Amino acid sequence: MGGDEHSITTRRITGKRGVFEVAFTKPFEIVILTVWCLALGMAEIMDLSAPDTESPIAEREMKRRVWWTLFAADRWFSSGLRLSRQLEDFQKSIELPMDEDIFHALDPTDMALSVPWKPGLWAHMVGLHQLFGPVLDLNRRCAQGNMPSHKREATVMDIAGRLAAWEDMVPLGDKMTDENFHLHRQRGTGGPFVSLHLAYNYYSLLLYFLYLAHRQPQAQTVQTYVQRCKQCARAYIYLVKMSRDHAGCEALFPTVSHMTVVSSSVLLHTLLFGDEWEVASARGALNSNFEVLVDFERYWPELIAQMIHRLTSFQEMCLPASARNHPTHGFDNWMLRFVVEFALPLEERITDFSVFRL
Repeated sequence: MGGDEHSITTRRITGKRGVFEVAFTKPFEIVILTVWCLALGMAEIMDLSAPDTESPIAEREMKRRVWWTLFAADRWFSSGLRLSRQLEDFQKSIELPMDEDIFHALDPTDMALSVPWKPGLWAHMVGLHQLFGPVLDLNRRCAQGNMPSHKREATVMDIAGRLAAWEDMVPLGDKMTDENFHLHRQRGTGGPFVSLHLAYNYYSLLLYFLYLAHRQPQAQTVQTYVQRCKQCARAYIYLVKMSRDHAGCEALFPTVSHMTVVSSSVLLHTLLFGDEWEVASARGALNSNFEVLVDFERYWPELIAQMIHRLTSFQEMCLPASARNHPTHGFDNWMLRFVVEFALPLEERITDFSVFRL
């Protein structure tokens, strides 16, 4: 690698769709992608996606859960490392994971369920992850500036409808309410419950983030999308705080730090341009998010240092821009990298702010 840990290195990686070259700036990026490609290869060798009627049901369920975990990781790795997705968006031949209580009650030798099958939190998460790809694709096209406005609006409306349909599909006992939060905590599924709804709010926030551009026609649709983005950021922060305040419900995985930074950038928009009644709560929520990042330093000190640097750099960029009445959240390639490419370095933003229009 040489003496400079930030030097660019090119590696040829064998993936599910062949050999491709990627430029990396740190060794851990090479490790992540190499391990990921090995995991996909092992999944194919083990034929995890093939129908299985001969193994005990617990073994079959484990295969499903491993495969759908790979599916979720594929979405996040493609986002964080700017790579093509390796798994198709819809794998209809793969059954969804069962309810967690049913799964935990299985005997290793059971060949059939003794109770009716029903979906659980993992199954709901699968449906949500299937919407992450379209949201990413939309953001990338908008950042490149080659998506006609009418097509963008139609795509946003379509994905928004699919997110709403997903929310309607979630059973009453798994919807995000304080009562359900405590019920899942008692069941021992508080962590997965929190993760499910953090993902929902983050994906929804990403869908509407591009409407935070400061200079844009204030059509009713735009105002609605801006408010939805802010609402998702507030819901995300509330849920993170709830999870930290209740043992057994903590959302302890590295990407939470990235989602926390992105939600903070929405709060900063509120702080700069929001109504007076919003500003105080936004300031308090920003402080709460910073406490989350500081708390995470004990688990991933180097990663969190990068996340804090991202957030402070974003704030330092926004303040002078807003003072000159320039758009602070204009959606270009830099902003795309800020909101989705959490595993890659983020350079300083040097932009002609006059180009941003929706």
